[in-house]
Amino acid sequence: MPRRAVIVGLGPDGEGRLITLEAAEKLSRAQAVFRLAKLEGIVRKFCSQETDVVHISHAAAALLQSVAKEIEESRYDDVAIAVSGDPTFASLGSRLCRFLVERGLEVDITPGISSLQLAAARLRLDWANSLVLDMHGKGCEEALRRAVTMAELGYLVFTTLSPRIKAEDVAGFLSEAGFPSAELLVCENLGTGRERILKSHARALADMQTHHNAILMIKPLDSRLVYGVRDQEIYTPKEVPGPTKEEIRAITACKARLKPGHRVIEIGCGTGALTVELALRVLPDGLVCAIDYRKEAIEATLANARRYGVAHAVKTIQGKAPEVFSMLNERFDVAVIGGTENLKGVIMELDRKLLAGNRRIVVNAVSMSSLATSYGVLTALGYEVEVVCSFIARTRRLKQHLVFSSLNPVFTVVGEKVGA
Repeated sequence: MPRRAVIVGLGPDGEGRLITLEAAEKLSRAQAVFRLAKLEGIVRKFCSQETDVVHISHAAAALLQSVAKEIEESRYDDVAIAVSGDPTFASLGSRLCRFLVERGLEVDITPGISSLQLAAARLRLDWANSLVLDMHGKGCEEALRRAVTMAELGYLVFTTLSPRIKAEDVAGFLSEAGFPSAELLVCENLGTGRERILKSHARALADMQTHHNAILMIKPLDSRLVYGVRDQEIYTPKEVPGPTKEEIRAITACKARLKPGHRVIEIGCGTGALTVELALRVLPDGLVCAIDYRKEAIEATLANARRYGVAHAVKTIQGKAPEVFSMLNERFDVAVIGGTENLKGVIMELDRKLLAGNRRIVVNAVSMSSLATSYGVLTALGYEVEVVCSFIARTRRLKQHLVFSSLNPVFTVVGEKVGA
């Protein structure tokens, strides 16, 4: 078993022209170099004639334990493992390092130039205050939502891409989220003879075909994020009642105890006014799944989500609850219920199928029957229940006087089940 190993980054170009002097020296001194098939040409350029070059299959590279086993069973004292780019940036290298250290090897990392560095250089950009995201592997949807949010907050966002998520996919996501004019830059196949740099807007780029070996840059977006949206600013078609009043939205969002990254299911989204407030609180990578049986409500929810810059954090489903729950294969942290016909059935199905961990259900009830049902069902299911009764009065001008006008009282029923 080797006593020492060094993981060497070869740069992004695939030809060895961007390798550092230190990396070249480490390859030349190693007794053996483990490499992927696509890196053979580079490795041979820098190894001595006495160096054994050992092929690692793509299948093994995808399974870190297999790679570690091949290295452990070798007869060499000092080995190098060649990886493309920078071993600590969207690479096999950093994960492989942890595996080998856990098995008792002394491991060093010699970084190469990353594709991110090269992209910034090609574009002549100062990326000191940028955000870097990776679109490889699991969590691509969360990374997409985070990218849009951070661009709204004024950051320059760089993302690596993959065969699953290419530049046109990100552009389409931005357009659907209400940012068709977002400025995007794509740097493909950096450092190679097939290098290409594209500058476009999201709407146009969504119809193009790009290579997955690329870096995408999203320029800062016009910020639309605002808490406490006014009732009169919410788009409300005549077919949809509402919106949920500002004060009730504030109370509901507070009682939901939301955190960034939370996943929320909202039953009876109506105009989407509450959807917007909930989405703002789960950014940058959380999600609100908004459900309503009315087509007009779904359309209004999407329109308001785009207007206030949170459409990337909202997923809509048209249909009646709990029947539509069969369409969902995910779990949620919090459930918020507005209007629904089968309140008892909805609460029971949420508890049984869709909520995970410490469960929290918030129900806004405007009738005594809804109050009694939600309180009774949550109590029977073992939830700790709190009820908040809100009597809201707002001032209005009556000739030369300022008078109060009362709104209908709302009962906010909050159920929490810890350690479920």
